Amino acid sequence: MAAQIGGKLAQLGQGLINGAAKKLADEFLANFAKTIQVRGWTF
Repeated sequence: MAAQIGGKLAQLGQGLINGAAKKLADEFLANFAKTIQVRGWTF
């Protein structure tokens, strides 16, 4: 029983971490794109 609870908590924690990482990556890329536009850089 304890191992099963730990596994479920680990899955929940992993989901929260993945969600936070995706949010931070999306924010970074949006801000990076704005910076490129403001400075007139092209790639």
